[in-house]
Amino acid sequence: MIFQKKTAIMVMAFFVPRVASLGRRFSFLSYFQTHSSYCLPYSGQVYTMQRHFTLLPASAENYQANTNLTRTKVRRMRVAELREGLASRGLETSGVRNILVQRLIQFEYGNPSDGSKDKEIFRDKESYKDEKSKPTLSAERLYVLQFRGHTPTSISEAGVGLVLYDAELQEEIWSGRKYFSQRISRFEAEYKGITIGLKIAQSLGVQRLVLQGDNKVILNQIGGTFNVKKDNLRKLYWSVIALKEDFEQCEVQCINSIENNKAKMQATRAVATKKSQGI
Repeated sequence: MIFQKKTAIMVMAFFVPRVASLGRRFSFLSYFQTHSSYCLPYSGQVYTMQRHFTLLPASAENYQANTNLTRTKVRRMRVAELREGLASRGLETSGVRNILVQRLIQFEYGNPSDGSKDKEIFRDKESYKDEKSKPTLSAERLYVLQFRGHTPTSISEAGVGLVLYDAELQEEIWSGRKYFSQRISRFEAEYKGITIGLKIAQSLGVQRLVLQGDNKVILNQIGGTFNVKKDNLRKLYWSVIALKEDFEQCEVQCINSIENNKAKMQATRAVATKKSQGI
């Protein structure tokens, strides 16, 4: 009898802690699978993060490490992009993300169930296009075009941000971002972005322009101080020079990354969302 009791105690001492530990482990994993799945902007695919191991590929981990992007930052960037889209359409920008998405979908695709049109949401599309038509700027005023490229690695998908300011009033006239899905360097992305920015400035009627960025090499190449040695950049370089000659005044100026923060944010969002905007 005593032997049976000792055997039962030993069996319970062996199995009970292990069963409890296994239960905690399963509940922990189910919690993480429920709460930690999210869409990584780098790839657009859903991954599940779990403690001690991860299903993220090495390239995605490197991307997060290089850009310091967390789920909270990505969520805020997406909300900011939604608010930009609503503001460009003249809609209300207050509310949480779900309300913002619903408001944008209603404006683009749907009408109220009773067939009536809300003046604040469902505006006439032709008048909306007229409002979004590009303004003609004064050819005598001086404007500033800031640019910044972004690539997660040395050669990969890329984005470029562009911002146009009125130099005298210190007001933003236009901003946009361009996403490049092909594998290119930051230099190629910035040259392509400068080409797009100069064309947009010309279409707005700008004749006096200052080109600002934090890439000293590109600015010195455009200014004629440095030579362009890489073959893949020469064609892009001459495209920029040809557009530059069409302006009455076009100067280059190097600024620090803090002063160029607006263009930097646009470039980062282009890669994070894989979308172009305003271009």
